[in-house]
Amino acid sequence: MIKTQDLELLLKLALLSSYIKNERPVSVLFSAKVESGKTEILRKASQCKGVAFLNDATAFGIQKEHLDNIVNKVTRTLIMPDLITPLSRAPDTVETFVTFLNGLIEEGLVEIQTYAYSKKFTLPARCNIITSIAKEHLFDQRHRWSKVGFISRVVPVSYEYSGSTVYDISQSIATREYQAESTFDDLSFPDEDVVINLPKSIALKIASLAPNVIDQGHFADKLYGFRLQKQLQTLCMASTLFNARTTSTIEDFDQVKYLSDFINLKFKQI
Repeated sequence: MIKTQDLELLLKLALLSSYIKNERPVSVLFSAKVESGKTEILRKASQCKGVAFLNDATAFGIQKEHLDNIVNKVTRTLIMPDLITPLSRAPDTVETFVTFLNGLIEEGLVEIQTYAYSKKFTLPARCNIITSIAKEHLFDQRHRWSKVGFISRVVPVSYEYSGSTVYDISQSIATREYQAESTFDDLSFPDEDVVINLPKSIALKIASLAPNVIDQGHFADKLYGFRLQKQLQTLCMASTLFNARTTSTIEDFDQVKYLSDFINLKFKQI
C-alpha cells in the first residue's frame, strides 16, 4: 500500500499492547473515506498470533465461539474490518453488541446471564478491539451505537489521501503492485505477557502529551483525557516490546508522539 507505513505501525503497536503485563490493551478505530484502504490495512494482521479476524459478529456469536479463548489468552485481539456490518442490525441488537464490546475493552467480562448464554469466568474476559468505519458513517447521528460510549473507549485513528497520494495509488494499481502486498507474518509476539518498565520521566512526558492529543479530538470538550493517557502509555510500552527491549526510552515516547498526529478525527493527509 502507498504511504500507510505509519498507520500499519500503529496497528502493530495495538496488537503488541495485548501482551503488556498488567495493562489494558489498546483498542483502535480506524476511519477514512470509502476506498481508503482501511480493510486492506487491517487484513495484514489477519493471520497474526492471537488474532480473531471477524468479518461479521454479534455479542452471542463472540460469546459462543471466542470467549473461552479470550479468557485463556489464546485470542487477545478481535479485528473487525468493517464495523458498519455488525452495526447494520436492529437497534436493540446493535446496542447489546456495543455494550458487550465496551465490557470486553474496559473492565472485562466476569459473568454473563442472558436467555441464550450463561457463564461465569474465574478471570475477566478482556481483549482489545481493532476495527474501522467509513468517515461517512462515523458522524451519522442516526447510529444509536455512537451514544453508547464505544468511541470514547477506543483510540480514534483517522486519515485521508492527498492529491499526490491518490495519483501514486492510481499508478500502483495500473502496474498491479497490489499483488505483492506484504502481511505482518514477520511480526514477533511473545509466548506470554511481558513486564515492561515505564520510567517515571517517560510517563510524565506522556502526561504532558495527552492533553494536546485530546484537544485535537472530536470529544475534546467531553473527556478529561485520563483514558487516553493510559492508552498512550501502553502504546509507548508496546513500542518498547516492538523494539525488543524491556524498558521504555525516549525513542519510544518520540515514536508515540509522532504517531499521535493520527490519533484524532481530523483526518490527517498522507
